[in-house]
Amino acid sequence: YAVARVMSSQLPSVSGRNSPLTAEWPAPWGGVPPWNEVRPERFPPAFRQAIVEQRREVEKIAENPAPATFENTILALECAGRTLDRVQVLFGVMVEGMSSPEYQALDHEWSPHLAAAADEVVFNGRLFSRIEAVHEARQTQGLDAQQVRLIEKIHERFVRLGARLNESEQ
Repeated sequence: YAVARVMSSQLPSVSGRNSPLTAEWPAPWGGVPPWNEVRPERFPPAFRQAIVEQRREVEKIAENPAPATFENTILALECAGRTLDRVQVLFGVMVEGMSSPEYQALDHEWSPHLAAAADEVVFNGRLFSRIEAVHEARQTQGLDAQQVRLIEKIHERFVRLGARLNESEQ
């Protein structure tokens, strides 16, 4: 977790707040990526914007003073980081499909920052406490089978990634 904190504080400085790569994808069923807007130089500002957005969304969940519920914790977490997910999908396609020196350099530069952003979520102790609270009460909250399964999958993923480890082990 300490590495994630250091990495997130060392994100490369980039200009631009509204990258076309971070916009919602129009069209039904999740939309269509803006392939005509995809260029290597557009990824750094998109990553930076999306990481900041994810950080705000996760902190809002973690700092919620209301008791943890399926809606304000699990469902909110499922909705958090969608912009970063979209940008990473685009980037993955370009890295795998183009494999140009520009994309390879971006992959080398941004992989540690993206990993650190993921670690920030998993190792957020306040967030994991809320997930654990919902997990412990999952059978008594009147949830349907799909909701219970989602709680179990998220809890299991966080545990497997090390959320229960103490700070020095993280």
